[in-house]
Amino acid sequence: MLWACARATTPEEFTRKMNEIKDVDEKAYQWLLKKAPTEWSKSHFRESVKCDMLLHNLCESFSAAILPARDKAIVTLEAVKKWVHPVGKRILNLIEKHKHVARHCNTTIASSGKFQVFVQGVETLVVDLVAKKCTCRGFQLTGIPCSHALACIWAFGLDFLDYIEEWYKKDAYIAAYARIIEPMPNLDKWPQTGLNIILPPPEHALPGRPKKKKKREIEVLMNHHVKP
Repeated sequence: MLWACARATTPEEFTRKMNEIKDVDEKAYQWLLKKAPTEWSKSHFRESVKCDMLLHNLCESFSAAILPARDKAIVTLEAVKKWVHPVGKRILNLIEKHKHVARHCNTTIASSGKFQVFVQGVETLVVDLVAKKCTCRGFQLTGIPCSHALACIWAFGLDFLDYIEEWYKKDAYIAAYARIIEPMPNLDKWPQTGLNIILPPPEHALPGRPKKKKKREIEVLMNHHVKP
């Protein structure tokens, strides 16, 4: 029920899901009321962000899995150059999931680019392909056509790739990795600005066993067979 609130894309849906929690557990409902929905529910996220991720646990898992590689030098992004389509496989898989719902949608055109979409036995929504909007807000939040928008795109034989935000496309990924991270000399070679030195934040001992102990200086000496 908590996840249903988090995944809700409209304030109205969020309120309905919250009331369902209230009927089951008043204390849980009151606890959630103290949390700003802008921090945990899609229903209150800004539409300008264009992101289909709700949490970053996947990033944390990936980061933990590549601990040895994180010490290596950064390399150029080669995999993107091999994409067959303008967008990556993850976006294409998401579109495939949306197709399953789109097949059960009936569309009626209202004006140029605007449609009324009927989801069989569920709800009625409004899609504006020109503005890239749907009343479900899924289109605006992610920048990827939702199921209802996809049904409208199909109805007129349009290409769904034209309605995906540019940030997800091959050219944007290549541009993001086009520049190099410039090499830097030792600290004593840096120009003296006369400003205060920026120090790292103080260390705090966290509970639990450390995930990884790093002894970079010793590792570098061993890897390069340098004798002191």
